[in-house]
Amino acid sequence: MKILLQHPHRSEEISGVLTSLNELMPELLTRRGIEVRLVSTKASSAREQLAAVRWADAVMLNSNSLLMTIAARLLFKRTLLKLHYLQYQTVHLEYTPMSFGRRIATELRHLYGLRTGPRYFAESVARLVMRTLSAFMVDRVSACSGFVAEQCALPRRVMVLRNPMRVAPGLPPRELTSLERPWRFVFIGRITRDKGWDTLVDASAEVAAGGRDFRVDVIGDGVDLPAMKEHVAASGLSARFRFMGRLSPDRTLAALPGALAAVMPSRFQEPAGYIPLEAASQRLACIVSRVGGLPETAGPDCPAFGPGRADELARVMNEFLDEPAKALAAGYAAYRRAGEQYSPRLIADELIGMLQPRHAGVMRGR
Repeated sequence: MKILLQHPHRSEEISGVLTSLNELMPELLTRRGIEVRLVSTKASSAREQLAAVRWADAVMLNSNSLLMTIAARLLFKRTLLKLHYLQYQTVHLEYTPMSFGRRIATELRHLYGLRTGPRYFAESVARLVMRTLSAFMVDRVSACSGFVAEQCALPRRVMVLRNPMRVAPGLPPRELTSLERPWRFVFIGRITRDKGWDTLVDASAEVAAGGRDFRVDVIGDGVDLPAMKEHVAASGLSARFRFMGRLSPDRTLAALPGALAAVMPSRFQEPAGYIPLEAASQRLACIVSRVGGLPETAGPDCPAFGPGRADELARVMNEFLDEPAKALAAGYAAYRRAGEQYSPRLIADELIGMLQPRHAGVMRGR
């Protein structure tokens, strides 16, 4: 089977979609009878995209590319759309389950109520129509998490196809002696309000007020980086925070061993989030906010707190600082779960099953 993997990014961009495909490709290439090509709709012409569709037996769409969707349908190619992002603006900060019709009506009222002018309204509605048409035109639809599958509210089956993560098998639990002193937390991501950097700073100030010794490494950059640094200084935490800037994926992973835990304090409804999986691959627990697909991805052994609740985050940080063995146990449980449920081999099996003709076997999904 010839499989075409479409994505909407340039190769140098940092993206969860690219990460998932880069984790999946080596496994697919080991399969007998499977050929794979990767095409970026941002870095290729329409002619190149159509040629790639003609080559393929099956097309996996990782964004709403209407051109490739229509071409694949006209050429009788099997198609699978994987949803990596939130489908609606009205889901971004607060999620309430709704039927498809009610969700569309709510989204349209929201877009109209923004009062940003007829051009923005028309462009937003056009994008909504394109996303919806793509989801109805393909043979099958999948999502990167159960939350993303639910929030799209489509009146058709949406399967879960998790983002894969390579995890070295058979590693033992980490020992207390492997942890750096003072105990260290790690934040990874864009420095924006959506990512909850202020919650982390406020929680750290509360923990520091209790006399505990700890450090926080911040890996990433963003528009709020100057504001974060200013807030850290105003809170008297400059000696506790280390700003490492944006690092390559390899250097980011290399910064995790020796840390007590990762922290992902997002405010917005994260579709899934790769940070908990990257942390789990290093036997590191990830403390996550209770939004979107984060608790689902991090797993039941990693603690969660309410978005924006610095007091709740501080309580979890204090628990790990007082009982580091608890952090180590949570990290090892996350590591074992990631190896069982997010391995590229498992995800490749599920993808191939979803791309098979319907009469070829039973679909694998949840």
